[in-house]
Formats: sequence, C-alpha cells, structure tokens
Amino acid sequence: MDIAKDSVAFDHAMPTKAQIDALSVLIATLNDVFNITALGGHREYQLLAPGNEGRACPGKYGMQVVEAMRAKFGLRAPSK
Repeated sequence: MDIAKDSVAFDHAMPTKAQIDALSVLIATLNDVFNITALGGHREYQLLAPGNEGRACPGKYGMQVVEAMRAKFGLRAPSK
C-alpha cells in the first residue's frame, strides 16, 4: 500500500505487511461470523457519538488502512 506519512506524525511507524495481512484475516473472519457491513476508525465512530468531539486516532496512516480494507472487502463507512 502507498500510505502517506502524517504531516504531524514524526515517530509513528508505518504498518508492516504482517500487520496489514493480520488485519485482513481478522476482517475476513469477522465478516464470515458476523456479516459486517461497515468498517471505521475511532475518529469516525466518535463523530457519531453524542457530543461528537472527535479524535485524532487512528490517524492518517490508520485511516488509509481502514479505507483500503473497506475497498478490499466491499464495506461502507460507519453511519447512524
């Protein structure tokens, strides 16, 4: 994956291929067992919460991974 560095993240490690592969297996398993339709990062779910103060995590890298996994598995972003 071509994951861009976060403009404010200086020491954050890029996800490894092993981490991305493990995430793919986890999402596939969750989808098989629970038939999930949405996948989101912390910031997206927080924005749906009462008071929606928002969060920075999972950050720019994490959101790029989330978006790539949505595309790979045909999942949508979370919504109310």
